[in-house]
Amino acid sequence: RYASFEDALAAARATDACPQVIGGEAIYRAALPLATLLHVTEMDLVVEGGDAWFPEVDARVWREISRVRTSHGRFTYVDLERV
Repeated sequence: RYASFEDALAAARATDACPQVIGGEAIYRAALPLATLLHVTEMDLVVEGGDAWFPEVDARVWREISRVRTSHGRFTYVDLERV
């Protein structure tokens, strides 16, 4: 365990030049300002009572480079890069 997100990121970078982050919401919020590439899964469903969400992706900061919808149509995989 690490005392902060920054400590965990530094440890990850010691063995991986491009570590990946898998949230919760607070971790995503901490990582988003440092990210250069996002791999996002959009789900076509309504979550009742959900209380944690991925932060809004600002279209002025991010550009979509790929979008693939699954054959059953419930998920869409989206890649975005920082502009």
